[in-house]
Amino acid sequence: MTLTWLDWLLMLVYFAFVLGVGVALKRSTTTSAAFFQAGRAIPAWVCGLAFTSANLGAQLSWYRRPSIVGVLVLAGTFALNLVFF
Repeated sequence: MTLTWLDWLLMLVYFAFVLGVGVALKRSTTTSAAFFQAGRAIPAWVCGLAFTSANLGAQLSWYRRPSIVGVLVLAGTFALNLVFF
């Protein structure tokens, strides 16, 4: 499989866009703490959804076949997220 000129053009546009966003956000972010905390502007429920989806995705890829262990681990993950958040 070879890439055509259109493929290369789309990759170039994508990388230019990503670098442009990075340069634009670099001006508004002053410290690394502000970067990692996102200026404390993200609500708790969004952080909870991100945490849940990351855990669920990791466990679903680990437990490929449905089993009682997989079901118990997934139930524990949801219970932990409900208690934690």
